Amino acid sequence: MVSLGPFNLQTLWGLYALLSLVPLILLYLIKPKPKLLEVPSLMFFLKSMGANKITSFFKQFTKDWLFLIQILALLLITLILLTPFIEYFHDISAAHTVLVLDVSASMQTKEGSTTRFDKMIQKAKEVLGSRNTVVLAKYYNKADFKDQSKSETIDYLNTLRPVDTSTRLGDAIIAAGSILEQTSKNKEGRIIVISDFINTEGQDPLTAKSILESKGLIVDFINVASTDKKDNVGFVKLIVDDQSSVAYIKNFNDYQKTVQLKVGDVNKELVLGPEQAEPFSFQTVGGVTKLEITPKDDLDVDNVAYLSAPQELKAKALIITNNESIFLTNGLKSTKLLDVEVTNPPIIPSGDYDLYVLYNINPNEILTGTFEDLKTKVENGANLIVHVQEDMDKVDFKGLINLPLIEKVRSGEDLIVQQINKFTKNVDFGKVEYFWMMGGGSTLSPFVTALNTTIIGMESKGKGKILYYGILEKSSDFKFSPSYPIFWTEVVKFLLEKQDISQLNHPTKDFLTFLKPQEVKNPSGKKIITQTLVLEEAGLYQLPEQYVAANLLDERESSLTATKSFAEKNSEEYSVKAVKEKQEFDLSPLIIFLLMLTLAGETFYIKTRGML
Repeated sequence: MVSLGPFNLQTLWGLYALLSLVPLILLYLIKPKPKLLEVPSLMFFLKSMGANKITSFFKQFTKDWLFLIQILALLLITLILLTPFIEYFHDISAAHTVLVLDVSASMQTKEGSTTRFDKMIQKAKEVLGSRNTVVLAKYYNKADFKDQSKSETIDYLNTLRPVDTSTRLGDAIIAAGSILEQTSKNKEGRIIVISDFINTEGQDPLTAKSILESKGLIVDFINVASTDKKDNVGFVKLIVDDQSSVAYIKNFNDYQKTVQLKVGDVNKELVLGPEQAEPFSFQTVGGVTKLEITPKDDLDVDNVAYLSAPQELKAKALIITNNESIFLTNGLKSTKLLDVEVTNPPIIPSGDYDLYVLYNINPNEILTGTFEDLKTKVENGANLIVHVQEDMDKVDFKGLINLPLIEKVRSGEDLIVQQINKFTKNVDFGKVEYFWMMGGGSTLSPFVTALNTTIIGMESKGKGKILYYGILEKSSDFKFSPSYPIFWTEVVKFLLEKQDISQLNHPTKDFLTFLKPQEVKNPSGKKIITQTLVLEEAGLYQLPEQYVAANLLDERESSLTATKSFAEKNSEEYSVKAVKEKQEFDLSPLIIFLLMLTLAGETFYIKTRGML
């Protein structure tokens, strides 16, 4: 490359094209000349012209326009072969601005008379470019505002509100890089990340920045968190149970602090040491319970939590037996979900029950029509548990349940779980010394088996369900297992479709899916119709006939001090500066255009001269 001031030449080999001027000049020198005749009247004039023969020589060329045009064409061809270009500085950051805005819970932290979120929005408006994209950094990152003008972006920023979730800031930065590569020519533009850099999930922000910068992208960090120490005490964990629940409260300060805890109608003073978390246990009551920490501090969202529990009356259960089992009866009573009544055939109380249990019945004591009546009740919505017994083959269920029993098998087999659900998950059923082998024709869906025969199974009948429990009490020690009452609790919940308390309480990063779209009223009071509900707002979501509680409960998000390595530039120090890069402008296309004009001019001149 050869530099000629502002111009540069890629190669000098094109200079050899100048040799083409030699034959052109010789051609014009040896072309035929007119024959001179000695005319007396002209002799004096020609002799006077001989004094300047050199001037006459050059006039021979300058008066020939075609010669000049051809020389110009050869010179332009030579320039093209030299590949000329000029260098200039271009702002590669101005084309497209991608903003990564942290809208997570910690951005609600108070900063003087404002919040980190408000500072972020103000700064975002100051750094906008001509075209802008906004990526919202939260647990589920969002980038639905792309390549818009400055005025449109300002309108969008005015509508933003923080959410009550943790954040995956590094993942949002990676997403911003992908957007910039896809929408901007030659990766021109810049990524500006505005956050307090409290990253709780996903990719590390510094690592994400290094990845994008290795691709030639410009990434700037703006920290809106001040260096002032923040005051915060908040809920970090909530363990819910049908009987009692436990809330964990943490003091994030480096000094002792006394707070007031209110759980429903209960008030308690807590003295928390520096960085100390304290559990508080309380009885779970049906409905909604509000938990609150006072006085307020620099982050309000973790000062309040809600617990939602099913508020339902106990279901009615009837055990029909001629030889009551204390294990079964106590197992059903321990669920706290049933009012259990025991009856001995042939006496069967009138009225309707939610759950019927058949155990050790004497076939001779069963009145005609009893099983038919039970079948009708199940088809209308009641549920039935059929507990296996020693003389099960002698019981004629009259079509209530199909149990094609063959014989008792003694093998000491391990019980195998075939389908994992709420009442088989994490339950060790152990071994059975003997059991009833079942033949073909059963309509039960097997959950637990032995030697490929159903031991625990279920079928639907009309609007109700029938559970077959095939573990003989004398053949198994399962009745002594700690899992035994838990098993029956989960069975009752399943059969009666009781709402599990764990399904009513979630962290704010969870989401709910429904079988079909339904109306939901979110904590801020807005009604929406959705089939997938993302819990990004802390508080109570009102669904048909129930409330779902969503709480932040994130220790890392409630820790309001960001890592010092992220404090690259704070919002007061940062200003948008152009990032210029030396680039080359190839002059060859321009010269080719001039060559084409020259050749066109030559053609026009030849045709015009021929007409004159």
